[in-house]
Amino acid sequence: MESCSGLSGNMDRIQWFTVPGPVSAPDGSHHWGLWASRHRIYLTADMAPEFINWTVPHEMLHDLTQSGVHGVAFQRCGV
Repeated sequence: MESCSGLSGNMDRIQWFTVPGPVSAPDGSHHWGLWASRHRIYLTADMAPEFINWTVPHEMLHDLTQSGVHGVAFQRCGV
């Protein structure tokens, strides 16, 4: 994510959490993963394997951008 986005960060600072069922966003929508400020990423424990390789990098890119917005870097990185 760092090389394709042109951003850098300390990935060791991310705190990873798993939750049962879908992850609920503040707007009530449900997702496989969710980034929250202060370097927290929540992933659903029952995520289908085919979504892991997309969801984890996607949420890591949110941490690099420190934003919930899906900007240009998400298109550039394919997530």
